Amino acid sequence: MSLKSWIVIVALVLTPQTVWAQLSPPPISPEFFTCIEEGGIRERAMCISTEFELQEKRVNDLYEQLSLTLSEPRKQVLRQAQSSWIKYKEDWSLFMSTNAEEEDSSITEENIRLFQLLATATHAKNLATQLPFDARAKSLTDSSK
Repeated sequence: MSLKSWIVIVALVLTPQTVWAQLSPPPISPEFFTCIEEGGIRERAMCISTEFELQEKRVNDLYEQLSLTLSEPRKQVLRQAQSSWIKYKEDWSLFMSTNAEEEDSSITEENIRLFQLLATATHAKNLATQLPFDARAKSLTDSSK
């Protein structure tokens, strides 16, 4: 199975299934797939790191955009949801790293970073789906740049 197929499968597992729009994989830049397929271990690490930074910026930008559209009570719920998501990502990464310490584990640092990347890209997509329609359309065109 190619790395791209694996990423799409993991992305679908991470995506909440309650909204049909969530069934598509998170927007990962085409450059990432080219980079990851052509590189060795060090190059792949750089590809993952670069894409992760891009996705983290998307999360931060979308979170900011979304909070500007919400009433104060909904902002508080968003803050709590964001904190929960960060804790989930950190806890799952910790769990994966403790599994990686097992003698026969196939989990590597690259797997953990890929999980973090895909979780972040999925979260960005989930935030974008909560924006009002006009802002959502803008966020999608901005992410394709």
